[in-house]
Amino acid sequence: MNKLAYRLIAYVAIALAVGAGVFFGAKTLANWGISSIVDTPAAQEQRLARAADSLQDYIDEHDVSRSDKAALDDWVTRERYVMLQVYGDDRILYDSTMDENLASLDIPGGDSMQWQKTFDVRFSDGEGEAMFYEYYAMGDELAATAASGALATAAFALVLVLLVFRKTRSIGTLNDEVHILEGGDLDYPISVQGDDELGELARSIDDMRKAVLARQTDEDAARRRDYELIASMSHDLRSPLTSLIGYLDILAMGRCTSEQDEKRYLESSRQKAYRVKEISDELFERFLSHDADSSTRSLTECDCRSLIGARIEEGVFELRSIGMEVQVSGMECLEGLSVQADPRAIARAFDNLFGNIRNHGVARGTVRIVCSRAEDGACGMRAATITLVNSVRGGESSTHEGAGLGLRVATRIFAHAGWRLSVFQADRTFEARIDFDARERV
Repeated sequence: MNKLAYRLIAYVAIALAVGAGVFFGAKTLANWGISSIVDTPAAQEQRLARAADSLQDYIDEHDVSRSDKAALDDWVTRERYVMLQVYGDDRILYDSTMDENLASLDIPGGDSMQWQKTFDVRFSDGEGEAMFYEYYAMGDELAATAASGALATAAFALVLVLLVFRKTRSIGTLNDEVHILEGGDLDYPISVQGDDELGELARSIDDMRKAVLARQTDEDAARRRDYELIASMSHDLRSPLTSLIGYLDILAMGRCTSEQDEKRYLESSRQKAYRVKEISDELFERFLSHDADSSTRSLTECDCRSLIGARIEEGVFELRSIGMEVQVSGMECLEGLSVQADPRAIARAFDNLFGNIRNHGVARGTVRIVCSRAEDGACGMRAATITLVNSVRGGESSTHEGAGLGLRVATRIFAHAGWRLSVFQADRTFEARIDFDARERV
């Protein structure tokens, strides 16, 4: 037998207990009322007097004699809760409890007439004395018992209905909540009530809801990672491709002023082409491994001057090739320092930063690049900073949604290496600051 069946049996037992309590309580109260009001000596005297008057009226109406047992039996039957004895001439003439006609027998009245109250009655054939034994209280007790039983039955039914309704209401609540889930609102929690089968069913449905919601959340996160991966890699591809197209246009249009410039543009184009290949290969590898997080890249010890200096020189060359004026200072502070970084990722980050300046900076504007480092540090560590400052075109922001993707990619790459990229913009001045810790090379 399951828990729900035991629960229903318990409901019936509770309802029975309440019904029994109501029955005995009502019966006790009714008996007290009967004994206090109906069954008092004064009330008994009044009922006996009414019985005597009723008997006399019946005798007068039907001309009843003392020996007319049938007529006297008829009156007793009408009265219901009365026993009658009739005495005359010191003999007992009638007894309603006996079937024999005592008037034909010579039975002395005995001494009961001396201590029982009698009433004088006039029969058609002479005087007689009537002795009544009334039990009207018995009728009241029967009525009280019936009323108590009705109240107990009503209480039993009411309590049972309320308890069962409470359980069926939880079923209705569960049904409504399941319909809400069917509508697609998986954030709506299922109410779990009780520890029986219905409660376990509700708990199972809620667990299933949580599992579906968690799976949906994971799928949304996976789609979001895929989108961010594609968007960031596409943005990363656009930066070297833009530079590559610019270099090739310069070469195709014959705008090189010397053979040295031509070789430099060719070498830069070659490097950008390899950069595009590296990014596309990385995109392919990360799709195969279903990894949209750059945290799986390994860090290596890199020379600051070679790593950062080369990226800055490359960015300066690109900016100058489109007519911007670039001022670089403090590059010497990178000498003798090394950092933990992924060279390819750092190159991507700087490509995004310089691409942001190229796309949103003022044409032929001025760009300032400042490198600095702290001279004090524990265990040979030095805090270094690279700051890029430029002016943006009016009505544009270097941190708006279009530019924000490249900055977010750069921020994530720098954060993986333990670096920090901070971006500020006031009016038409944009500033990007890169802070990192470098170690002195021994």
